[in-house]
Amino acid sequence: MSLFALIRDVTSAKVNALTGSGTIKPQHTAVPLNLHQGSAVELPAIDLALAQADGSILPNVLGNQTITAVGKMSIFGLDVFHSYLADGTSFLRIVADGYNVKDVTLFTNKDEIVPATKEDWEFWLGRYQEAADGSSALVEAGLIGWPQFQVDGANPIVYNRAWGPSAVGIEPISYQETIVGLDGTRIVVNHEGMEYSRQLTAEPNGGVENLLVSLAQTENDASVNIYVGVALNVKDLKVLASS
Repeated sequence: MSLFALIRDVTSAKVNALTGSGTIKPQHTAVPLNLHQGSAVELPAIDLALAQADGSILPNVLGNQTITAVGKMSIFGLDVFHSYLADGTSFLRIVADGYNVKDVTLFTNKDEIVPATKEDWEFWLGRYQEAADGSSALVEAGLIGWPQFQVDGANPIVYNRAWGPSAVGIEPISYQETIVGLDGTRIVVNHEGMEYSRQLTAEPNGGVENLLVSLAQTENDASVNIYVGVALNVKDLKVLASS
């Protein structure tokens, strides 16, 4: 089962219960800007329109949504939150250093692949060789960690690695995400991910489009998710926090 399908299974029944009998009290993860479970959020349409006008492949995303689940993790010593939206394909990533919000990015799912064979895993994560002491070393980098990532199409789009930029392939970044639904149900997801980016315009201060590629694993399931993202202006983000 894919990551988004798993989240939908956890949250759909809870949403129905909350809007029906009203007997379930929503779980609130402490998230900057009150982007917790049950909150309503209005996305800044101008940011999305400008990105698309500059050539972003970000699809149209519903502007008014509810947050159905929240994931929390630590990456590079920073607190990172994923506020999953009710459309079932998008989330807001909030990066914070303590109480200081560094950025908010809207990501939406572009593609989802479920690896089936050992070769599939190596294609995405790389090929490793085990040493006599039981440790393993990367022999050949996989697509997640390659210096560039290409999105195929009529006009292929190339993104450069944003995490650990260098001319050689590296191991994916490992991090663990704890996702909490509206009623407190928890899912622990282990990620092997990498972020890429591209400049949308030739102007120095022009827009940037992000690409987040992650192999997400739970106890019984695994899927590779490719997300397209654009940064949002925090001041233009309207949040109606639930009680």
